[in-house]
Amino acid sequence: MKSQVLTIDLIDESVDMTVSGMRDYIGSVRIPLREVIIKGAISGTFAVIDEQRRQAGDLTVKIVMKDADSIED
Repeated sequence: MKSQVLTIDLIDESVDMTVSGMRDYIGSVRIPLREVIIKGAISGTFAVIDEQRRQAGDLTVKIVMKDADSIED
């Protein structure tokens, strides 16, 4: 998992896909999971990259790893 990334694809659900030429894909964010393993968490702002490899925006995320035994039902 040290070399793994979490990829989040961003889709605009408000786009009318029945209209010719309309695209609902905004872009993807790739979050390296190495820091989550080492520190138990990662937070920050990551670039959203579109299909043309251009930055289409930013996404702020926070991921915290918890022990399954410590999670309440």
